[in-house]
Amino acid sequence: MDKLDDIWKNLNRVHTAQELLDIAFSKSMKIKPPKSRGDPIRRSKEHEINRINTFTSSIYDRLSDIVENFPSLNQIHPFYFELMDILADLDAIRLSLGRVDGVKETIRNLSYDILEELQNTENRMKIKSHRKSLFGRISSMIYQIGDALIELENARKLLSTLPNYNPALPCVVVCGVPNVGKSSFINFATSGKPEIASYPFTTKKLIFGHRNMKFFQIQFVDTPGLLDRPIEDRNIVELQALAALKHLADVMIYMVDISENASSTLEEQFNLLRDIYEYYSASKFIVVISKTDLISRLKVLSIQRKLEELNLVNEDKPLYEFSSKDHKVNDNLLTYLDDVIMNDLIRSPKFKSSLYFEIDPDLLPEDEIEGFNY
Repeated sequence: MDKLDDIWKNLNRVHTAQELLDIAFSKSMKIKPPKSRGDPIRRSKEHEINRINTFTSSIYDRLSDIVENFPSLNQIHPFYFELMDILADLDAIRLSLGRVDGVKETIRNLSYDILEELQNTENRMKIKSHRKSLFGRISSMIYQIGDALIELENARKLLSTLPNYNPALPCVVVCGVPNVGKSSFINFATSGKPEIASYPFTTKKLIFGHRNMKFFQIQFVDTPGLLDRPIEDRNIVELQALAALKHLADVMIYMVDISENASSTLEEQFNLLRDIYEYYSASKFIVVISKTDLISRLKVLSIQRKLEELNLVNEDKPLYEFSSKDHKVNDNLLTYLDDVIMNDLIRSPKFKSSLYFEIDPDLLPEDEIEGFNY
């Protein structure tokens, strides 16, 4: 299955009103009069009809391309719909598409009317006048939707930057407060290369990475940091993270920073974890204490007990550790994560059918082909 973001990457650039008219006029001016001798009125009609058809077709086809190739807002994946709602003005996009669609149909109908009038005209000056009148009226209509064309081009540029997401593959969303170590974990576990720094809000947008696992890939999402505050107080960066939690997370990893330089208190981080448990239903939750190489073992164990007492970790929501130095600790986390995906996720109804069509038996050893039950 193609990644959903391909629909944005393949959108053609939306020309400005002036560019549309320049292209159409240029093509129209290249149309030469017919070479055949005969009735000059008939030749004049043929020449102007050809120029009209070339001019109107150029504009109509380009406007149609904008409307028809722009993805239907009612059919795109909910994740992209919510991101668009956060980053762009959906009502303005809808209105702009409607205006462009309306103008292209008006242009076609108007050209039919003018061509009919031209066919019934026997005066060469009036024949040319019909063509000039049509070009002027169409130009006026194109200029009137100039702002809509600019709106759609700006939307296209924005949408082309949306992250890659494949709904046929398992997705692990990594979340937590700013500077908790999410980017370091993504960098360790996947092919993603997020910016890593020792200050909050390093991640300004969703970053996707991939981890190869036998015959398929796991998607990882590095989300911008979240703060313990009401939804109405969250900024655009945080809202992107919430969209990922809501629509993408098959497995959710919540990272807790208990170091002295943590950007949020433990109470704030625990409150945020409670909110995530309440509002987001991922297939599996994993809580991870990060930066354990910077913390005494006694403090790590103390926090573990605190999480257990608050019932923030249990058999269904296991607790692991992540360290920038101790790769054995990190490998334990990845081993558990791989086990969850292999034994729980890919055999679930969500992935069973899609993986059935994507697995190439030639890539599997014979013992795995025999042991893999769809």
